[in-house]
Parts: sequence; structure tokens; C-alpha cells
Amino acid sequence: MFWRMRSCSLVSQRCQRGFSLVELLVVIAIIAILAGLLLPSLARGKRAAETVVCLNNLKQFACVWHLYADENEEEIAPNYPRMTAFFPSIVTEAARPTAE
Repeated sequence: MFWRMRSCSLVSQRCQRGFSLVELLVVIAIIAILAGLLLPSLARGKRAAETVVCLNNLKQFACVWHLYADENEEEIAPNYPRMTAFFPSIVTEAARPTAE
């Protein structure tokens, strides 16, 4: 009976030993190599996602400008709402179409 207890204690001591320093460094090196391989592809994916967002925003602006023009006698939305308070004559003269 005592020999069984001794063998169990040896096994439990062996299991509690943990990783050696070399094994831990190898695992860290493998993780670093995998991260180095993965990060450039993630950066490319991020750039592609930003491009898609930008193109979607441009599409939305174009759609809104067309809808605004359809509902307002084919006039586009003015792009100078804040300047009229400071320079009313310059803005109104520049906004008028010339009859040539």
C-alpha cells in the first residue's frame, strides 16, 4: 500500500513541475513568428475596409445630391450656408448663373 502512495506522489511532483524555460521561450518565439505573419494581412484588410467605407460615403453623397436636385427644380444644394452672413453680396453674385 505504501509503494502506491509513493508512486502517486512522484507522478504528482512530475506533473507540477510545469514548463522549462526553453519550452516557454520556444512557445513565445512561435507566437511571435505567427503574429509577424498575420499582422501585414490584417493591415491590408483594414485598408480595404477603409476604402469600402469611403466609397460608400461618396455613393451616399451622390445619391442625396441627386434626390435633392430632383425635388428642388434641378438645383443642387448650396455649399455656402455660413458665408452668407459675412459676405452676402459676394455669395449671392457668385451663386447667380450668368446669362451668356
